[in-house]
Amino acid sequence: MTEERTVWLEGKPYIVVLSDEREALLAAQAAGRAVVGVEGGNETDRQFLPVRYVVETPDAADPGYLERVLRRQLKLPWIITGTDRLIIREFTEADAAFVPREAGDGEADRVFYTPELLREYIRCQYGFYECGVWALIDKVDGTLIGKAGITPAKWRSRRAMPDVSLKPAVLELGYHIFEPYRRKGYATEACRGILNMLAEVSVDLFDGRITVLARTDAANTASIRVLESCGFVRDTSAGRLLSGARKIADRKSKDKESLPNMTEKIDFLRDIGYNDIMLKKRGGHYHEGNI
Repeated sequence: MTEERTVWLEGKPYIVVLSDEREALLAAQAAGRAVVGVEGGNETDRQFLPVRYVVETPDAADPGYLERVLRRQLKLPWIITGTDRLIIREFTEADAAFVPREAGDGEADRVFYTPELLREYIRCQYGFYECGVWALIDKVDGTLIGKAGITPAKWRSRRAMPDVSLKPAVLELGYHIFEPYRRKGYATEACRGILNMLAEVSVDLFDGRITVLARTDAANTASIRVLESCGFVRDTSAGRLLSGARKIADRKSKDKESLPNMTEKIDFLRDIGYNDIMLKKRGGHYHEGNI
């Protein structure tokens, strides 16, 4: 089967081709169209569909899904979610011109300094994981006011992982508001927006169960207040989770005095479960203790 669907994006119509036929998909790609594979009737068909996106049935490709496929084809950013004041979307290369250099920036922050580095981040991070650090855009004037997002969490060891029979998704939440826009509630608003989005997608992607990890310096009381207001609680598992920066430092040296830039980190955890999902489905209002 081969089916063409029209997707409207920024006022323009585009054709997205769905097919379980290899040759039809290759022809559509050669013509510059966005494509979605549909699983065929046997294992061989499924293994050799020459596309990035595959669905089990055509009905699974809803308008939102097709828009994301089209945006990836056109190299346009995905719109992740929105809040009262913010649009949360993927970064673009052009955003590099508006990312300030701030004291305390680390190697991960410098990825956003230049279009070249940002281009590779977009290709590798968004292209492979389809999540990452996203841009926080003021709805009124389009200003880039910070960044926030989710990435797969890193575990100290396989032994430290929770019971795999529970099969939760474990994601790490990070956020950074640029200095001119701090103390205006943007961090809390962005985090709650992302958590609300996770509650929606968890039904289909994670069997309705997600654990979200967030790390902050023990001395960063403002960040601690943000996390606690979003329903996070301190992790009491005695260092079960380990950040990438600390993992590197631990490999280099066991002498803490030789690591003057290391600060004590606190892990916070937030579980998204059935009650959160039902509240979201009912259109409920979120407050402290809920996402």
